[in-house]
Amino acid sequence: MSRTSAFRRAAAWTIGLAGALSVSTAHAGGAEYGINIDIDRPVPFIADLPSSTYGAAANQPGTWNLVRAAASGTTNLVGLTGLATGVQIQQFGSGNSNASCVGGIVQIDYSNLMCDYAYAVTGVPDPLNYTIKFLPPGQYDVYVYASRPSQNAANNLVNWTVGTTSIATKVINGTYTTQTFQEGLTHVRQICTIPVGGADLKIAVFDGSGEFGDPIGCGGIQIVRVDEPTAAITSPTFQDCICSPANIIGSVGSGQYWLEWSATGDAPWTLINAGNGPITNGTLGTWDATGLPEGLYAIRLSAQNSFGNEATAFTTAYLNQAFTSFSLSGPSANAVYGGDMCIGGTIWDECFSRWFAEYAPSGTSSYQPVEAGMPFYTNTIINQTGAVWDTTAVPDGMYNIRVRAFDECHPEVSQTIPVKVDNTPPVAQITSPTDCTQFCGQVFVIGTATDANLAGWVLQHSSDNGWVTISSGNTPVVNGLLGTWDTTSLPKCAYTLRLVVSDSAIIDCNGVIHHSSEDIVSVIVAPEGDVTFDGVVNVDDLNVVLSNWLDTCN
Repeated sequence: MSRTSAFRRAAAWTIGLAGALSVSTAHAGGAEYGINIDIDRPVPFIADLPSSTYGAAANQPGTWNLVRAAASGTTNLVGLTGLATGVQIQQFGSGNSNASCVGGIVQIDYSNLMCDYAYAVTGVPDPLNYTIKFLPPGQYDVYVYASRPSQNAANNLVNWTVGTTSIATKVINGTYTTQTFQEGLTHVRQICTIPVGGADLKIAVFDGSGEFGDPIGCGGIQIVRVDEPTAAITSPTFQDCICSPANIIGSVGSGQYWLEWSATGDAPWTLINAGNGPITNGTLGTWDATGLPEGLYAIRLSAQNSFGNEATAFTTAYLNQAFTSFSLSGPSANAVYGGDMCIGGTIWDECFSRWFAEYAPSGTSSYQPVEAGMPFYTNTIINQTGAVWDTTAVPDGMYNIRVRAFDECHPEVSQTIPVKVDNTPPVAQITSPTDCTQFCGQVFVIGTATDANLAGWVLQHSSDNGWVTISSGNTPVVNGLLGTWDTTSLPKCAYTLRLVVSDSAIIDCNGVIHHSSEDIVSVIVAPEGDVTFDGVVNVDDLNVVLSNWLDTCN
């Protein structure tokens, strides 16, 4: 079926006595729109059936046209902008008394509502008659208001006729004393349908008591278009993420509707579903977007009623087809860690939901959050650390780090990384020589250099220029030969031996920091008995000993 691109706003025409058609405000999703009935434009949703307190009866803003209550007077009605609507009203009858506003188009409120006023003393033989011509085809709520405040409107009858068919007769029965509107007391309402091809709408106000000479009055007429096609998409909302297949939720009025998508927001449009309304906040169609690229798409809902009028609603949604970016830069598989261990990389998706960082001892599935009190994270990360695990809180050993991420559409993406926790420092111990040992020549250094994750060890002696390496290795030594120290060419002096042992654990997220232990021994390089440190034992050494005979250090 071919469809035009005209979208007509639900409009409310308000006719003061002897007339006055204007477009009053219609509510749509919290916004207000006032337009002339002859202006076509895309519009949002408005309810199919406004309540009986719609428009003037609910003090909604609008405008009365000034129309005199003169017999056979014809008035071309204008809208809020002052432009002609193409609708005419004629007043017939022998209203022998009338009053009207001072002049011009006035806003609807309590004082002005009853200002355009007609009054007929002989209400039985001479009703007030109105003929409204050239209303566009459609359904209308037609309100007729009672007389001005404190005027008795008892048994005023109102009859509506479309073409030659009488639709209904209702009574206004009461005294209008306050600004509060009440249907049947202050006004009456009737739904009237103008058929395709057109027909006159006639309204007659007459006395219902049957007593000759009883007065009648009409305080105003209001017409509200109620059959405008409705189109609203409630889900997905603007730029919401959707998953294929996606249920599109919304509302349409009676008539046909078409649900379509576009990759550009313009032609071509591809049909998702077509059907018939009414549908109220229900499924309009299910979009199977299998095979389409991920990205933003426009979704359009078009509705058309039996009078050929259309309404359209649009939204834009992000089609999520896969998790965009999930890569971990740390920890490294099978690496050794101590202290704080950093978990990070890039975890990002347009429709991101959450991600988890958990640990469990190797061989078990009892995963726990790496950070207590943080069962998951709702922030994305891009080339950065996202979680930190304090490994000192668990025993040394093998563990699995599991990182899982979710978007709004798909099962998790995950990676499990085996790591080893080592917070035990290496063993560094020199057992021979011992402190204060004096020797020269070849010295065998005995000791232990070991760790479960040994990276290396080094044996050194002090010198005027810093530490000098005697030997080194990357395999454990347990109570064995660490190295042979050749002291032959060294000056005779006191020295320090140092053993430094390091492991391979990455400490506090820093790849150059590891656990390290050291042991030191202070020794003297000289022949035994060479107290003068001249390299030989002679009488000079004996003299020193004899001169200090019986001396103590305290």
